[in-house]
Amino acid sequence: MKRVMKTIVLILLAIQVFSCVSASEKREAEQLEQERDRVAWLAERTDIVRREQEEFDRQKAEIDRQNEEAQAKYVAEFIENWKSKYAVYSGRYYEKIHGINSSEVEWIRNNNNPYNFDRDKYYYTSLNKYDGGYVNQWLSSNSILFYTGNGSLVYLHWTDSSLTKMIDGWPHFDCLFVYEGTYEYKTAIGGMNIVPKFKMVKVDYKEASDSDIKKWAIEDYEKNSTLKPTPKTVPVSKRTEFPKQLLSGFVFVKGNGKIKDFYIDECEVTQALYKVVMGENPSGFAGSANPVENVSWYEAVKFCNLLSASSGLEECYTISGYDVTCDFDKNGYRLPTETEWEYAAKGGDKSKGFKYSGSDDIGEVAWYWDNFDKQTHPVKSKKPNELGLYDMSGNVCEWCWDLYSASGSYRVERGGGLNSGADDCSVSYRGYYGAPSVTGGNLGFRLARSAQD
Repeated sequence: MKRVMKTIVLILLAIQVFSCVSASEKREAEQLEQERDRVAWLAERTDIVRREQEEFDRQKAEIDRQNEEAQAKYVAEFIENWKSKYAVYSGRYYEKIHGINSSEVEWIRNNNNPYNFDRDKYYYTSLNKYDGGYVNQWLSSNSILFYTGNGSLVYLHWTDSSLTKMIDGWPHFDCLFVYEGTYEYKTAIGGMNIVPKFKMVKVDYKEASDSDIKKWAIEDYEKNSTLKPTPKTVPVSKRTEFPKQLLSGFVFVKGNGKIKDFYIDECEVTQALYKVVMGENPSGFAGSANPVENVSWYEAVKFCNLLSASSGLEECYTISGYDVTCDFDKNGYRLPTETEWEYAAKGGDKSKGFKYSGSDDIGEVAWYWDNFDKQTHPVKSKKPNELGLYDMSGNVCEWCWDLYSASGSYRVERGGGLNSGADDCSVSYRGYYGAPSVTGGNLGFRLARSAQD
């Protein structure tokens, strides 16, 4: 009888063990199926966003081309119009005086024929002895008879003393000469002589080069023209309701006053998900359901932005070379802050005060140095913590947003991993793996999202 009872007990225990194994295998199969669904959806959505981006780039290139053509035309017209208002001499652009009949305007210019009666043009000069001209006779403090280089004699007068100055005993003029008719004067032998009469008029000028004028033209174009805007297309993914299967793996974490509410993924980013988003799998330990590793901090934040764009969410990170800033008000994916990570690892508002995430027995919740068997393991294959989060202790170390110290560039990693000792897998241990550009087979990450008000 005792032998029969013992046999029955053994049979019942075997059935129970078999049932537990079956339930565990079923749960694991469901989790893998859920992950496959998420990856499949993201693969489809990534392709949609890629095609939309290509169309956006095509539209932008066409509009940029049209803008460039419009600007070139505007600049050419501006330069032509500008030069029509100014006359150039020795690098100076003198403003042409309007309101004076062109037939009444003459300029004395500095060339081989300083005195020129070309009534359709404007000329400017600064006359001195090197021009070939010379003073014949000062008639008063504001008038002079002047011989030009070709022997012509003219009468000049002015009212503004700033228009002429003496340098080394010679008069220098920098002005417009307005023809006023003729001037009659007595010669030395008592005869009369008639010469052209000019009034000297002040005129403004600008020091300018051709590059200066082009620069002014471009500034004027940007200020006054109507530019065609860059296309702002709204991707299909942003007009589609966010799928529940993407949120199914995220756990809502109730804040505690100091920490705002947020979402955190129940597991580390898998190799399958990483490959869909980034197009590659850098991991050294093969397994689509295993956590991705050999990922730098920079690659992790880039992944977050790409996943956000593919999912129709706002990108949290602004990335400029090695400078990265995070907008925590955006609804996209990001790395958890160190404070968020530790709060979630401890179980949030459901915490029971365990040393490791979910237990005081590290073997129940973590793959670490004593049991990792020289490889990473599928996510969610150990017991979860109080919030339902897996592998917050062990499997791979996890990047966080924060700097390890205010004076350095190293970023924090938490949770411990394959080659970590038990103490490094505790919920209170904080460490760093090196510069944010380093990678390692013991280093991965998980996702977080800000909870919108």
